[in-house]
Amino acid sequence: MSASWPVWCGSGLKLEMAVASARPKCLLIGTCIAEGMEYFLRSSAPFMQRFELQCFWTNDHDQRLDLDRISAELHDNCEAAIFHPREWADWGNEDSYLALIEAIPEATQKITIPYPVFTPLWPFHCFDPRNKSCADRIAVHGGRVRYPYGDSHVLSRIMAGDSRQTIIEDYLAADVPAMIDIDHMFKTTFAIQMRKEATTTVKVLDYILDTFQTIRGFNSMNHVSNSSLLHMSNQVLEQLGLPMLPLSILERTSLLVRPEMPLHPSLIRYFGLSYVDENTRYEVNRYQRLTFPEYLANYIDFV
Repeated sequence: MSASWPVWCGSGLKLEMAVASARPKCLLIGTCIAEGMEYFLRSSAPFMQRFELQCFWTNDHDQRLDLDRISAELHDNCEAAIFHPREWADWGNEDSYLALIEAIPEATQKITIPYPVFTPLWPFHCFDPRNKSCADRIAVHGGRVRYPYGDSHVLSRIMAGDSRQTIIEDYLAADVPAMIDIDHMFKTTFAIQMRKEATTTVKVLDYILDTFQTIRGFNSMNHVSNSSLLHMSNQVLEQLGLPMLPLSILERTSLLVRPEMPLHPSLIRYFGLSYVDENTRYEVNRYQRLTFPEYLANYIDFV
């Protein structure tokens, strides 16, 4: 992958490509949140002047962890590597991945990043088996119908034979913190991950805790928000000795890591979140911005 920008004038094209290829490489290796970090790193002119950025990530839609190629790139003029350390590697294929990061050359600057998850805002998260049984359905946006973030409470009501309208009315009226120990989930989630984050050079959990009520820290239970991604990316730039990006970049940046999962109104009230309310619309996919009730209706019908 080349990050050069050719000049379309005579011999200028060859000159630009030659200059670009002489830059040392910086490899960004990770899960889907690496996609968001790539955008911010590429937004830094000093970073792009210094490095040829090559990115490898993995998610349910785009498996790009080509371990053989990554290994070769790490040994070919690679000055820096940004990756999840072993404590955060839990997405599958861990053995090969761990062998890869253990083999990163000694001279390569290693910048390690967390892969945080946060369940208290989505306490009923589960795998929905309808993702397999309804795999042939086509959604309004043209892709397959898929709900990677299931809701165990709603599923139990569907399996019990309750009507769509009854489920919606009951769930909207429900007090989720009275149904499940949210405080315990919150404390346990952060305690476990704080211990894991001790091994990373980039930190994000304190920032999320400090701004929890006023700034969106997560788009979904395993996708950090633009704000959190910028906080992480700026630490990468700082560790490379480069200037950080201004906060104003957030104002002109669309959602980097989708989807935004809707929040139950009782959880918004319970945590005192000021950045959303019961009328908020969420970017649930590339084409739709739905309120919690609208999303809930689609989820029940699996459309």
